[in-house]
Amino acid sequence: MHLQTNDRPPKPDNHLALSIICTICCCTPLGIVALVYSSKVDSAYFRGEHQEALDYSKKAKNWSIWGMASIFIFFALMLIIEIFFAAFSLLTILAAVAGLA
Repeated sequence: MHLQTNDRPPKPDNHLALSIICTICCCTPLGIVALVYSSKVDSAYFRGEHQEALDYSKKAKNWSIWGMASIFIFFALMLIIEIFFAAFSLLTILAAVAGLA
C-alpha cells in the first residue's frame, strides 16, 4: 500500500454510487442517511481528518447495506402475509364447501 502526497493515507471510498442506488431503488429514508454520510467523506479527508473520513465511509456503507436489506425483508414479510391470507381463504372456502355437502 503506497501513501499519497504529503504522507496521507489513501482516501476512503465514499460509497456514493451505492448510496444513490439505495435511495432510488430500495429504501429512500435509509438511502438519504447514507447519502449524507457519503457527502461528508471527501470533505473530512481533505480537511485532514482521516479517521473521521474513514468513519463516515463505514457509516455510508452500513446505511446503504441496511437500506438494501430492508427491501428484501419487506418483500419477505409481504410474502409471508400473502401466504397466510391465501391459506386462510382456502380454509374458509373448504369449510363452506364441506358445510354445504
